[in-house]
Amino acid sequence: MSCRRQPRAVSPWFPVVKVRTNRRVASEAGPIAGYDRLVNEFVAALAGALIGGAATFCATWWQTRRVLNHEREMARDAAEDQRRAVRQEVDRGAARELLPKLPDLERVLPLIADGAHLFQGRGDRANLAMNELRDLDNSTVALLSSPEAREAWSQLRTLVTELADAVRYDDLGDSTLNEGWTDRKVARSEADIRMYIDYVRLHLLAIVDGAEPPRSVAASSTPGH
Repeated sequence: MSCRRQPRAVSPWFPVVKVRTNRRVASEAGPIAGYDRLVNEFVAALAGALIGGAATFCATWWQTRRVLNHEREMARDAAEDQRRAVRQEVDRGAARELLPKLPDLERVLPLIADGAHLFQGRGDRANLAMNELRDLDNSTVALLSSPEAREAWSQLRTLVTELADAVRYDDLGDSTLNEGWTDRKVARSEADIRMYIDYVRLHLLAIVDGAEPPRSVAASSTPGH
């Protein structure tokens, strides 16, 4: 009796089962692959939205900052213009108040040079002019923004004060020139003060008109020049 090995019987369902198994794996892998694709698309869209939003925000922020800086500069310029205009009006008002005092001072200079300010009555006008010169130096003149104009008025006051000290009177009413003074120096001092009054007047008129101030001049000290 032959012991030949019989071929193994193959189940007719095996291929079917195998095919079905492959199909089941494919069907199970399909949703996962689709989910990954959706996630990738979502992430890409989100990244694009974030990048686009960030770019839009940066552009908007830059433009807004530029506009705000421009508005601040305009506001600062407007405030500076207003401050300058107010300053000019204060200067003009002070200069207009000072200008009429100069002719009054010119009229009483001979009285000051003669020592009339030392007497009541005939020296009242001279004393009034000298007191105004001093008081205005401490009030209205201080409002002027121009240091040259303030210095010019202060120097005028100094010159007038020096001239007022040129003469003294004794108990008998006789006048005497103080040390360092002569009749010629008194006359020269009065003339110099008149010229310096014109210089101060030019300064004040330049402030009122908004023009260039006059060229600076040096006032000489009265007794020694």
